[in-house]
Amino acid sequence: TPAGIALISRTFGVQGELTRLLFYIASLDALVGIVALQLTYSLFHPSTAAVAGLGWGFWMAIAAATGIVFGVIFLWLTRPKPERDELTLFLLGLAVFEAGTALYLGVSPLFVSMITGAVIANLSPSRRRVYAILQTWEKPIYVVVLILAGALLGAGAWVALPLAVAYVAVRGAGKYLGARIARRAVRLPFPPPPGTGAGLIPQGGISLAMALSAALTYGAIVGPEADAIRTAFATIVVAVAASE
Repeated sequence: TPAGIALISRTFGVQGELTRLLFYIASLDALVGIVALQLTYSLFHPSTAAVAGLGWGFWMAIAAATGIVFGVIFLWLTRPKPERDELTLFLLGLAVFEAGTALYLGVSPLFVSMITGAVIANLSPSRRRVYAILQTWEKPIYVVVLILAGALLGAGAWVALPLAVAYVAVRGAGKYLGARIARRAVRLPFPPPPGTGAGLIPQGGISLAMALSAALTYGAIVGPEADAIRTAFATIVVAVAASE
């Protein structure tokens, strides 16, 4: 993930073209996952009887519109250029309110937040201050996400251990081999090393947040589907813990 690459870059002082390339690839990787998760929510929406039957395009539009609305709200709140503490309060409050709204609507909080982030990054004059605040709060919020994920793990989570091992192995092989194939197929301004794919293997907050979002959204489902959701959630949590 971008956060993992940033941590390695800061810890070992690694900078340059390869680091920027890994950042770019990891960002696209997260983008694909977030959009795919929202598409899943749209196709298999946890609808009530009042809204059942609406198409997937409707829910995609609702998610995008929600993100834009919250982005506009942030722009309006920050017109007077607030101090850092006030700006931090706006960001945290917006994130909590936005996530709750997304869960209530049955859309992906990550997708909605991504749209809001795009609005802020392109239209807000305080974008650099926002980025600095998010960097400061990244680790504390990640710890909170880890605690929430651990709290949702059931007593039978150990069953997911072999699945997590297989998932980590398949994912690692895919990242490594995919990078080697792309290295030969795509011309770059510089020759990346053969082991470039190894830098894309670590997981982080995005994977955990996606699993947590799915568990909360489909948590009310009962039957075999519920067991599958719990097993998939436990598998991802264990895999992320192993990556950490």
